[in-house]
Amino acid sequence: MKKYKTEMQKWEMAKYTLKSIVGEIDQKVVELGSIGGHLVTRFAEKGVTYCTTSNPMERTIVWTTVVPKETYVISEDALGTSTRELGSK
Repeated sequence: MKKYKTEMQKWEMAKYTLKSIVGEIDQKVVELGSIGGHLVTRFAEKGVTYCTTSNPMERTIVWTTVVPKETYVISEDALGTSTRELGSK
């Protein structure tokens, strides 16, 4: 339980922020070249995780947040539930 609280405090204090944010850049943004190359370079400099993909809306960047697996597993243990229990009725 103590480890869970420590991990949650780190999460709340944004220690995992850059590790948890992923930018999914549409391929059209990179192909156009006017901003794509500069954008990818800046993401790499800042340590932001990104990938090029085909987004549902052309020329967009979709931002997602990924919870670190350690935090997710710890929170399941602390709650005494599992994903199977949460999904079934």
